[in-house]
Amino acid sequence: MPDRRPTISPVLDKCPQCNYSLKGLPANHICPECGLEYDERSERYARRVWHGAGLLAGLAAMYLAIIIRDEGLPPYGTNWDKTGFVLVLLLVVVWGLWRGYRSYRRGVVAAVLPGGLFVRDGRGEGKLHPWDTVSSPKVMWSHKSVTLDRSDSMLSVIVLSVFKSRADAERLVKQIQERLPAVEPHEEVPSESPDEAYARWCAEQGFKRVE
Repeated sequence: MPDRRPTISPVLDKCPQCNYSLKGLPANHICPECGLEYDERSERYARRVWHGAGLLAGLAAMYLAIIIRDEGLPPYGTNWDKTGFVLVLLLVVVWGLWRGYRSYRRGVVAAVLPGGLFVRDGRGEGKLHPWDTVSSPKVMWSHKSVTLDRSDSMLSVIVLSVFKSRADAERLVKQIQERLPAVEPHEEVPSESPDEAYARWCAEQGFKRVE
């Protein structure tokens, strides 16, 4: 019999963590490559952008081109300082292009998953923030970002550079709010008078109240 299990939404066609293709896999499953869990409600926001290393390589390449235009190709006779400087610039260009392209290929990602919000800024491996450690998602469209408070750190979770429009950012906030655990209302403690508070303190300390 044919497999009638539902497949995932086209929105989550790749694993947010390792970019493994998830096409044709069940809706509730784990990535065969890295083991990241997803379900039929999961969604992935991603863009490819150049970051620091690529920009640094571009600046170094411009400076290198100016030197070569004016001085020619190294080596420069007995001027080893200038020769070494040009070679260092060349290494910076190669390293920056490699790191920049690697970040560009991996992309900037935010994904709503069963276990939490996965965020990768293009420079690292990314991190999964469990739902019980984040709260208060809000759109900060002046910075084209979404921010969340973290209960385990003074720093906020910032989702940046993945949105094509404000509607995408607001959609992500709504999806996060649907995943966040419900907060149980706190029971209101009835207020007590100074005499009642003093009597309670005496009882807790084992003292006999003197009238």
